[in-house]
Amino acid sequence: MTLLSPIPQNSAVNPVFSPPLATEVALSMTNLSFVYPDGTEVLRQLHLSLQAGERVGVLGPNGAGKTTFFKLLCGLLRPTQGAVTLFDQSVAFGRFRSDLGFVFQNPDDQLFSASVWEDIAFGPQNMGLSAEQVEERVAMAMALTGTQSLAQRMPHHLSGGEKRMVAIATIVAMQPSLIIYDEPSANLDLRARRRLIQYLLHSEETFLVASHDLEMILEVCDRVVLLNNGHIVVDGDPSEIMQDRALMESHGLEVPYSLAGRELKSGG
Repeated sequence: MTLLSPIPQNSAVNPVFSPPLATEVALSMTNLSFVYPDGTEVLRQLHLSLQAGERVGVLGPNGAGKTTFFKLLCGLLRPTQGAVTLFDQSVAFGRFRSDLGFVFQNPDDQLFSASVWEDIAFGPQNMGLSAEQVEERVAMAMALTGTQSLAQRMPHHLSGGEKRMVAIATIVAMQPSLIIYDEPSANLDLRARRRLIQYLLHSEETFLVASHDLEMILEVCDRVVLLNNGHIVVDGDPSEIMQDRALMESHGLEVPYSLAGRELKSGG
């Protein structure tokens, strides 16, 4: 576990967790900062690198800047300072990247077509694929997310769990190399949550996921970063970080029940 301090203006790059085997760098950011027009400073000089295939959980209390962070990575916001690189290519503000997918916190912000099929087909169609290729992409995405039976349904008539999986399917259909999930388990019942977890466990893409569902993070992620007060506080192994009660509570979080149980058994 690597504890990181707030970065002074002239600081060097933060140390980050590295997987045992070096692979292709999927995502990197250097000196990433963001200030809203009203002067509110949200992120300060973030340095982070993800290897291809990593599954990274982003922890932090409400207001820590997780959604702003994600929007910067996707090019939906322009950094005040710094740069983001995805597979050796710079992420530019406002430029569409089919190799990067963002699943919004609220699926209603992502679903707008008259049918589920049309919503899932929208991305591939706008990538310039042929009708046959679009059909193949939609069929693949629905099979992976278990949404085949919903193809002709109207998105706004679906349950919360169904909408969530359809929103994921709209991204999967574009076959991105990296997917960002913002609170994907929010408002899901137990069955829908378990379906989501099983999907993430079998996902082959590199992904970042922000969630207050820490048990889900423990189950699907091999690395976590804790974001608070505009900087990355700690970066490393999920169990090691999340069972540190003093660390978690000092940043407005709780130790997950499964890890708290281990703590009690060990007499901690």
